[in-house]
Amino acid sequence: MIIAGCADPANDLHWPMLASTTVASEHVAAEPNVRTVVLRAASEEGRWLECHSAMQTGKIAELQAQPIAMMAFNDRPSRQQLRLKGEVSIHNNDAHAKQIWATLSARQHPEYGSIEQFAVLRLHVQSIDWLRLGKTDTTGFAWNIRPAMAWPPAPQPGPRPPPSPATSALDQRPTDLYRLTDSA
Repeated sequence: MIIAGCADPANDLHWPMLASTTVASEHVAAEPNVRTVVLRAASEEGRWLECHSAMQTGKIAELQAQPIAMMAFNDRPSRQQLRLKGEVSIHNNDAHAKQIWATLSARQHPEYGSIEQFAVLRLHVQSIDWLRLGKTDTTGFAWNIRPAMAWPPAPQPGPRPPPSPATSALDQRPTDLYRLTDSA
């Protein structure tokens, strides 16, 4: 599903939202920050997603300070939503970034400034939250990676347990399938 979004700008999955946390200072508290990015590459087997950025953007400073982020996808035709959370590695002026830079068209280079300012952001997926929004109900699952598990494991049917106060829905274990029904 996500792989198809990499090469097709007409696909909703080509345009995920990237959420990170702003850098806190003595006078300003850290806050969530969300922006649209372009999905450039993805690997189901490797469990990663990539987008590109210029090093001088705010998201780079945010991810250097707190390398945890989330990509949110909304596929309108299928009424599916995905949230993928994980650790982000920033590739700048290394072999991977130089390899990607070499594949960009001359038209794309000015978007990033120079090869020294070009960065590849790789989100290493650690959890997935998936929803299918129906007209009368919503079906979904939450999943966290465990070293010996396949990607993604088959969801188990049953009611979704409520999250504990100390964790988010994405932190729930084990993987679970849930259905929410509109009672109206």
